[in-house]
Amino acid sequence: MTARPSAAALSIAQALIPAGSFLTGLTPAVLDEIYRELATLHPRAPELVNALSAALDALAVTATGRPLRGLPAARREELLARWHGGEGLAAALTVALAGLCKLFYFGRPEIHDHYGIPFSKAPAVPEPEPPYLRQAQPGSALAGETLEAEVVVVGSGAAGAIVAKELAERGHATVLVEAGRYFRRHDFSGQFLDATRSSYWWRLHNLALGNTLIPITTGRTVGGSTTINTATCFRPPPQVYRRWVESGLPELAEERLAPYFAEVEATLDVAPVKRELWGRHIEHMAAFLDEKGLGHGPILRNATECDGQNCCDMGCPSGGKFSMDRSYVPMALRHGALLLTSTELRRVLIRGGQVRGVELVSGGARLQVAARRVVLCCGTLETPLLLWQHDLGGAAVGENLTIHPSGSVSARFDEELRGFGTVVPSSHYIDVLRDEGLMLISANLPLDMAAMPLQLVGRALVDELERYEQFGSWGVLLAESACGRLRRLGDRVLCHYVMPDADVARMQRALSYLCELYLEAGASACFPAVRGWPVIRDRAELERFRSARIAARQLVMTAYHPLGTCRMGRDPRRSVVDPDYRLRGVRGLSIVDGSVVPGPLGVNSQLTVMAFALRAARILHQQLEEGS
Repeated sequence: MTARPSAAALSIAQALIPAGSFLTGLTPAVLDEIYRELATLHPRAPELVNALSAALDALAVTATGRPLRGLPAARREELLARWHGGEGLAAALTVALAGLCKLFYFGRPEIHDHYGIPFSKAPAVPEPEPPYLRQAQPGSALAGETLEAEVVVVGSGAAGAIVAKELAERGHATVLVEAGRYFRRHDFSGQFLDATRSSYWWRLHNLALGNTLIPITTGRTVGGSTTINTATCFRPPPQVYRRWVESGLPELAEERLAPYFAEVEATLDVAPVKRELWGRHIEHMAAFLDEKGLGHGPILRNATECDGQNCCDMGCPSGGKFSMDRSYVPMALRHGALLLTSTELRRVLIRGGQVRGVELVSGGARLQVAARRVVLCCGTLETPLLLWQHDLGGAAVGENLTIHPSGSVSARFDEELRGFGTVVPSSHYIDVLRDEGLMLISANLPLDMAAMPLQLVGRALVDELERYEQFGSWGVLLAESACGRLRRLGDRVLCHYVMPDADVARMQRALSYLCELYLEAGASACFPAVRGWPVIRDRAELERFRSARIAARQLVMTAYHPLGTCRMGRDPRRSVVDPDYRLRGVRGLSIVDGSVVPGPLGVNSQLTVMAFALRAARILHQQLEEGS
């Protein structure tokens, strides 16, 4: 039986999201439904929420002499709002419970209905099964068997899909292994909670821990993170190529990588976002930026058939995004590659210092693939764990982690802008601060994510969200100046990341700059994703925010571009793979994913990972032909 909401949980929930003019708020019936949804994520989750609520209730006794449920509604809201922007245990509990309430409440059907947005965007009729899917099956269907191949590619994301396609196309017997499922268009509802249940990795190392907490999103699906990203395609800025060359990697010079970028861009039909998909928010801001003479433009994306469903991060229900599951994976399968889905790597088989194949597990059953080459494309957070499990890679494994911390500012105007609906999530960039390692990218947030960056609770939150058609958002990508690291904890991994004061100051500068732009463009209020600074309404408040000393723990950030934990280099003490992607110490084992990219890039990373993968595939083909 699912635990029911406790009296403390109900009183807190109703104070965090009370009823408004059309928002019903967290009524007992709605909270009951949310508890049932929580139980689908983990059967003990409702009990945990009750425990957190009881702890917060007890802290209220310490602060006021009465539990929260015994306080008048207005006093309860006031106390929770103060805690939400404060420090200490009460603040941490309030922020956690507020985040859960926002995430589950604002993804409800009635809110979508009010704004005229379909709740489920999945096609009513499943698309026909294409012939190439005969080459894809769960690994469990081959339980106990030993397959034979030339190459096993583990991971089907931005790197693995390209390597598999290129090698299969050149006649190499290729097995592509993916831990996730092969989702089709009709599997994507466009709802964040649905996607997180099915398509995302949520492991301990998907949370960067240090002087701040930053969730790092990665995909668990055929196509990897390309299936759940915004399709943004940037080449690295010139200074990144220069840094690579100066570090002893002339192979990564801009002119030498340019053909690989160009080929990937042509294959994926990379092009600027069509103007009809910008939306009124971006049209308004683009006109303002033109008046100011500031550098900006539409983003390049691998989604020329996009119809503006504004749910790219949850999987594309229209099929208009050419993520790996819609592009390179089908090409690999058409050329004879075998795709094993819902299958994880258990062990790389090595004898005499030479790769002999892999042992896999799927649905509790094991199978083997005999092969003379294994290519790990599991991603920046997963590949180091596999190396540690095999005692491979040396001291540099897990070091040099960069993640591009991302902050945001939302703004409310007096006019209707509808920064949601039939638009692209990220359609525009501002490059004014690019030389400082700060990339500003537009963010049209879907309804179920609208409340998350707002540092508001109670009636202040409801009042703003009932005017969400007047909102727009802009995000910041920060090219960090220091690296984090992954640490091994037995069979688990901890992501340790400390944000330097200089990077905190740069993020604050970027958020201040966005607030300034918004206010000059006519916004009535700005909402930086910074705890303790819920709203900025005028120039005086902006100057106070700009001059304040912000701590890293106050910044509300996410990260989408982890890189570098098995970085490429010539010095074995400071790198894990050589310039030809070969892991030192084992013949026949290569790493080709974001972990080899020496970061940070300062821009979205998928196109760089793809170009690196195309280069790697050509090298691997040559090595296979030569028998090396």
